[in-house]
Amino acid sequence: MPFDLNEEYLSVFLRLKEGLIYTLVMQAWDWGLLFEVMCNVRNFALGAVLGHRKYNKLYTIYYVS
Repeated sequence: MPFDLNEEYLSVFLRLKEGLIYTLVMQAWDWGLLFEVMCNVRNFALGAVLGHRKYNKLYTIYYVS
């Protein structure tokens, strides 16, 4: 099935791209907080995120895929 890049998909892609470019994605670590590591493994990929949980929200320090 071929992928059709119509206006709706293009609009969502541009919004996502803008959010990743203009939003602070990664933050500096805080030695006073605990570190949290999350991993995800599939048949063909591995991903991990290192972060801090502050005010019940995860702040990303580093990620790898």
